[in-house]
Amino acid sequence: MTKLIYLVITAIFFPIYIQFQGRDAITTGGLATMVLAFVFFIRHLLLREGRTVFKFLLFSLTVIGLISTFSVMPEFRDKSIRHFVEFFIGLLLFFITCNYYRNITSSDEDRSSRLDELVGFLLMMVAVQISIGLLVYFYPPSGKAFVLFVTRVENNLVTPFEWVEGVKRLRCLIGGGEELGELLAVLLPLLLYKTLFNHGSRFYYIILFLLYCLGILLTATRSAILLSLLSTFVFLVWNYRNIRLPKILALIYFFAFLIGATLYFSPAFYNLFVKVMLRFNVISETYAKTAQFSAVMNRQSTWEYAIQAVWPNLNLFGNGMLTILNGKPFNFHNLYLTLIYKFGIIGVIIHIALFLYILVSLIRFVRHEHNDSISSLASSCIISFSVFLINEIKFEFNRGASYQQIIWVLFAIYWLAANQVQIPTDNNKLR
Repeated sequence: MTKLIYLVITAIFFPIYIQFQGRDAITTGGLATMVLAFVFFIRHLLLREGRTVFKFLLFSLTVIGLISTFSVMPEFRDKSIRHFVEFFIGLLLFFITCNYYRNITSSDEDRSSRLDELVGFLLMMVAVQISIGLLVYFYPPSGKAFVLFVTRVENNLVTPFEWVEGVKRLRCLIGGGEELGELLAVLLPLLLYKTLFNHGSRFYYIILFLLYCLGILLTATRSAILLSLLSTFVFLVWNYRNIRLPKILALIYFFAFLIGATLYFSPAFYNLFVKVMLRFNVISETYAKTAQFSAVMNRQSTWEYAIQAVWPNLNLFGNGMLTILNGKPFNFHNLYLTLIYKFGIIGVIIHIALFLYILVSLIRFVRHEHNDSISSLASSCIISFSVFLINEIKFEFNRGASYQQIIWVLFAIYWLAANQVQIPTDNNKLR
C-alpha cells in the first residue's frame, strides 16, 4: 500500500491530461488516486478502520461540493463538475494518507520513521520538478520533451515572462511561478528539518536545499522569497538548542560563498539576479505612490472585484466550483474569498475548522513532546503551514488539479506530524 501511495503521488507530479469531448477532463494522477481509493476502501473501511473525524470531513465537504457544483450557471456547469472532481480527488488523497499512515503500525518509532520517509519522498519529487524547470528555463527547446504533460492548448513546456516587469519566471509540470514559488517556500522548513536533523545523507539534503533556494529565486515570486527568509530564521531560532552552531554557520557560509562565486564568475546569472531583484523595487515605488498595503501586494483591484462577486452571492453552500466575475471565470487571488464563494458559509467554516484543528494539534504536540527530532519535525510543520496560510492571502491553491492534490498531501503530513506518537486517551478515535 505504501508503494501504491508513492506511485500515485508520482503520477500527480507527472500529469497526463485525459480529454473528454475536446477538453482536459482529468489527469492520470487523478485516475491513479481513484484506483488507490478503491483499494483502500476495500482493505480498510470495510474492516471499519478510519478516523471518525475524517469520515465526517469527507462526507460533509463532498456533499457541499456537489450542491455547489450544480449551483453554477448552466454554461459553466461542465467546468464546475471538473473542478469538483479535482477537489474530491485531493480530499480522497488526504483521507487515505492520514488513515493509512496512522494505522500502519502500532510502533511510535516506526510510525515516525514512515512519516519521515514520506516527507523525504515529497521533497525529492519537488526537486525533480525544479530540475525540469531549470532545464527548460536555461534551454527552452527542451520544453518539447515534456509535451506529454502539458494541457491541450500548449505545444510544449514554456517558461513564461512576468507580464508587468518582464522577468522570466521558473515553471514546472504542476504549476507556474506563483504555484512553484509558494510550494518551495512552504516546503523549505521541512527541508531544513531534513538537512539539520537527518541522520543519513545530510550532504544530499544540502544539495536539495541549494536547489530549492535557486528555484525560489528564479520563480521571481516576492512573497515566496520573503517568506522563505522569514521561515528559515524562525526555524533556526525555534530549534537553536537542538542544532549545533557550527552546522548553522557552515551552511550559511557555504551557501553565501556559492551564491557570491556564481554571481561573480557568471555575468548571465548576475544579470538574471538583478532582473529578479527589480521586482522588489516595484514594492517601494508602489507604496510611495499609493501608501496602501494592498496595492503593494498587487492585489488591490483583484480583491475589490472579488468582494463585488462574493458578498452579493453569499449563501450557505456556494455558487459553483469555479469563481466567476462579470459572467467570466476569474481567479480571486485569495483562498479565503475563494472558499466562501465556492463552498458558502458552511463550507468555509469546515475548511477553517480543519486548518485550525491541524495547527492547534501541531502546537499541542510540540508542547508535550520531549523527543528533539520528533518535536523538530512538528515545529517545521507549524512554520510550513503558517507560511502556506499567509501566502494564501494572495493566492489560492485550488486553481488546478495537480498542485491542489499535492497540497492535500501536505495537509495529511501536517496532521500525521501532530499524531506521530500514540497518546493513550479516550479521545484517540477522534484523533
